[in-house]
Order: sequence, then structure tokens, then C-alpha cells
Amino acid sequence: KGSSKPAFYTKDFPNFILKKEILEENINPAKDTIKLPKIQKSSLPQNFTSLKEITNLKTTHKFSFSKLNTYKVCPHKFLLKYKMGYPSLSSQNKGSQIGKIVHKLIYNSLVFNQILSNEEINILLKEYNVDEDRKVAILNAYNNFKTCKFSPQNLVNREFSAEYNFNFIYNLCEKNIEFTGDIDLLVKNDDNSFSIVDFKTNANIEKEKDIYYSQLYLYKKAIESQGFIVQSAEILSLNKHGNIDSFYLKNDEKIKLEFEEDLKNAINCFENEINLEKIKKTEKCKNCEYNYICL
Repeated sequence: KGSSKPAFYTKDFPNFILKKEILEENINPAKDTIKLPKIQKSSLPQNFTSLKEITNLKTTHKFSFSKLNTYKVCPHKFLLKYKMGYPSLSSQNKGSQIGKIVHKLIYNSLVFNQILSNEEINILLKEYNVDEDRKVAILNAYNNFKTCKFSPQNLVNREFSAEYNFNFIYNLCEKNIEFTGDIDLLVKNDDNSFSIVDFKTNANIEKEKDIYYSQLYLYKKAIESQGFIVQSAEILSLNKHGNIDSFYLKNDEKIKLEFEEDLKNAINCFENEINLEKIKKTEKCKNCEYNYICL
């Protein structure tokens, strides 16, 4: 008490494999706590980091959802970034910075089982030179998280993993594609099934539902590949207007067809020569980190 720096603490829950120590007061919580290893619990799905060796499968491509979505948004950028290896110009728009910071706040809250105070948040924001507009948006989004059904107080005595890392093989047309990624929140339910949650901070969630359905489908397959049942996969929007919106993955078969069509096209784009001149430029191009090549 009396210290100018906030003290993070953790609370013991059943089945913790990794225990956390109370941070020393000389540690900068906004900087150092983010780097701590993730909490994993014994009955949560364990990531198969050696899946290739276990199954003896030869993978033909490596993908993440971000990589696949890059193709869907712009095949030109996909080739420049992932095939040709061109460097990108540093570009961080407002939405990107807000999203990254809110996710760090959520991760700290879940790992340390506590709601962060404004003082703690302000310490983090100082490191990013956040302007007033973004600061308001970040605080609004985090306040929405504090009242949602997946806030720390609503996960008491429940098993979960924040930023759960996965690695699995997706078979498509006799090709073994290795997917890696991180799920914002994986929660174990009373019936031993799992709920997948991904937090979003953009205000235009309705316009990008198709993209997010594909993301939820991939996450669901990642957990099911380990033999677990997924009860629900949900996008929870904590947008900057102070409202909470959410939607669930429902029609698996329809989303599967769209996901696999995008994946086939992305692989075809990667493996074959594509005439980049035929790719139509849009308004988004001017904010792209590769526009120094294209425009």
C-alpha cells in the first residue's frame, strides 16, 4: 500500500499447472506482465507442437488465419508479402492500435484474474503515445469487457486459457496444410465441452461477418482436431461506441465450403504465376503498407 505502482496479483484455481508469483514493485506491470508465459490448466486441450512427427504427415503449406485473410482481401498483397518477401512499410492505423492495446489489457485481466484500474491502463497507454480519441475508444472497449460474460469475475472457478496457441493439420484435396494461431479465450464448460471466444474492437462488425465466420470455423476445427467437443464459437465485439455485440458460428457446412474455396484459391495463387495487373485496386490500397510498390 502507498506505492505509486499498481500491484498485480493472482488467485489460485483448481488444476493450475503454472503458479504465478506476485510481481515485485520495481517491475513495470504495463511492460513486463504481458511477456509472462500463459496459464494452462491440466484438463484443457494441450497444443500438439509435434503433430507433424506424431502423424508422419508432410505438410505442403503453412497458413494462419491472417495469411488466408490477406489473400481474401488482396491477392496482390498476399503474393508480395508471403511469396516474394517484400518488406512492408510500417503502418499502424487507429483501429489497429486500439485492437492491439485492448487485447493486451484483456489478456492481463484474464491471466491475473482481476480488473485493471484506470491507473494501470494509463501506465500502458503512455508507452504507446496514445492520443485522446484512441484513449477514449480503448477505455470504452475495456469497460465493455469488464461487464461482459467473460470478464474475470464471471470466470471464477472455471477453467480457461487466454491466448490459447494451436497448431494442427487441415487436409484439403490431398494436401496437408499446417495452421497455427491464437484463440483469445478458450473456456471449458460443465459438460467438458469448450467455448471459443474472439474479441473484436472494430465498429463495423456486421460488414465483416463473412471473414469472422471463417475465423471461428478454423478455431473450431483446431480444437476438434484434438478430439474435444466445441459447444460454441463466438465473436464478441467491444466496439468503441460503448456497445457489446456478438454472433455465433452456426452453419458449419456453408462456412466450410467458403473457407475451403478461399484456401484452394490462396494455394493456387501461391503455387502458380498470377497476373497482378488484373487485380483491381480499391480505396483500401492507399492505406496498405505495400502501396509503395503497387501505386
